[in-house]
Amino acid sequence: MKNILVIRLSSMGDVALTVPVLKAFSRQYPTVHITVLTRAFFVPMFQQIPNLTVIIPDLKKEHKGLLGLLRLYGLLKNTKRFDAIIDLHDVLRSIIVRNLFSLSGVPVFKVNKGRKAKKKATAKSHSPIQPLQHVTERYSDVFKKAGFNIDLNLYDFPKLPLSHKVQNFIQTKNKPLIGIAPFAAYDTKMYPLDQMKQVAEQLAQNYDVLIFGGPAEKEITEKIFTSIPNVHSVIGQFSLIEEMTLLQNLSLLVAMDSSNMHLARLVGTKVVSIWGATHPFLGFSPFNQFEKSLMVQIPVETLPCRPCSVYGNQPCHRGDFACMKQIQPENIIQRINIAI
Repeated sequence: MKNILVIRLSSMGDVALTVPVLKAFSRQYPTVHITVLTRAFFVPMFQQIPNLTVIIPDLKKEHKGLLGLLRLYGLLKNTKRFDAIIDLHDVLRSIIVRNLFSLSGVPVFKVNKGRKAKKKATAKSHSPIQPLQHVTERYSDVFKKAGFNIDLNLYDFPKLPLSHKVQNFIQTKNKPLIGIAPFAAYDTKMYPLDQMKQVAEQLAQNYDVLIFGGPAEKEITEKIFTSIPNVHSVIGQFSLIEEMTLLQNLSLLVAMDSSNMHLARLVGTKVVSIWGATHPFLGFSPFNQFEKSLMVQIPVETLPCRPCSVYGNQPCHRGDFACMKQIQPENIIQRINIAI
């Protein structure tokens, strides 16, 4: 095989977890060209992978709906003669595109998301949770089906260059940098902000604390966190690649089960992760970080309702959000001190 198409359109954390797989692949199979079909915002993640190009679909206009996906298939087919299609997304869009390739005789391989096992693990009457396969391993298995064995240990954390903007920002800080990414896609995955404020206040005594988040969280961040001395919001100030560079220059990141957690691990930064409705055993734990002491959570033995969701998009089984509220700020600080 000379050319492979890899499909992973969203979400940010899932796209980030393709990077170790694709980079390890490129080191083991340097003569095979990878084309990644993904969204424009995610392109910077792939910049340091050799022999890789990105195709960006226009899913809002040109490639929207069934006719749009037919046009997308035509675009892809005319771009390059692919020897295999690797579908790491397995949603309706990717299913339609890969099936069109399959009808034209191109071998197709799709990810096994383990939906049945995840559903069983999050049921109200679930038995004690057992570790499920990590997402990066699931992705690697798809390549294995296509004839490529991937050694994830070959992923090397990149050293990202400092832009002048990032360098100037860092030079204005007098203390070691530590990050907090207090937000997540769903509230059930977020540590209560009033308690996270206490964490930030304690950290700010010894560190310059950077708060990471998306545009929608800028106002709440300024309201809650930036009145604390030595706490600074970086929301909206930097591009994605610049934020990844900032993450790489932190002593540590405190994060939810979120995309920032995964981005930090892509650049080799330690993460103290906080878990509530979801659970690291479901396959989304920080990549290549195995210290259980860096995962802050109420034990399932104490709260057998955990986990109640794979992605955080289901209501709390108890209705009182105990899985997050019972975690004390002092416990998080203790884990941070162990990690640094």
